[in-house]
Amino acid sequence: MLTVCLVAMLRLPAKQVEVAGTREITYWIDPNAADLDTLCLLPRIGRGIAQRIITDRDANGPFRSAADMARVPM
Repeated sequence: MLTVCLVAMLRLPAKQVEVAGTREITYWIDPNAADLDTLCLLPRIGRGIAQRIITDRDANGPFRSAADMARVPM
């Protein structure tokens, strides 16, 4: 399940790990502004779910809470 952080806006955590290094980078993705490729950076989110997120926000408006994210079928 996705962890949702409500600060000033709804943001989802994503991580990028260097293959040969020891550095882990954590960054935040705004599901209300992210494009398909950016949403795919989230853990366990492939192109299909990313497209459903975009389709839902286009049809129903921005996600304002974790409950709003639950309307996207996983």
